[in-house]
Amino acid sequence: MHQMIKGANIDLSGLTTATGPFTVALSWIDPSGEGEADVSVLLVDAEGKVGSDADFVFYNQPATADESVRLLGKAPTATGSEDRILVDLGAVRPEVQRVVIAASRYAGATFGGLDDLRLTTSDSAGEVLLTFDIADADTETAFIFGELSLGSRGRPEPASSWRRGRASAGPVRGPLRYRRLHRAGRR
Repeated sequence: MHQMIKGANIDLSGLTTATGPFTVALSWIDPSGEGEADVSVLLVDAEGKVGSDADFVFYNQPATADESVRLLGKAPTATGSEDRILVDLGAVRPEVQRVVIAASRYAGATFGGLDDLRLTTSDSAGEVLLTFDIADADTETAFIFGELSLGSRGRPEPASSWRRGRASAGPVRGPLRYRRLHRAGRR
């Protein structure tokens, strides 16, 4: 297992020989026992744009039409909560260059209010390939945790790497803001 640091890029093909989808999980502990984080995913092209609303995966639209990206849902863990995403890089449409992993909180809750905020990526065999502990969350209500970069992927073997994203600047109000940041449907 590889421990990521902020700003790192990691070639996923060098971490596993397993083929098939990856599972990305965001986990946390809420000391109050009441907090939730809602994961969302944006599929963006080379210009950083979401092609349409269909490329925005969130709780009301839990999968892309081709099911290359699917929310697997929240689950309790031994110490807190986890929200998981299944990403099948081989099934993602060719025009998609990045799969952006984000999350948001509501009702004034911030990511700084969560303990042990962590992102993990596992291969199709269930082996944890990398973890990233998010220690710099503070007043953000929405956060971009990282992205799977597909780069110039030629078929049949897609290039894939994980790149840690950065926190959104200032308070952001939920998933709609992510979509606006990536100009969904505007070319």
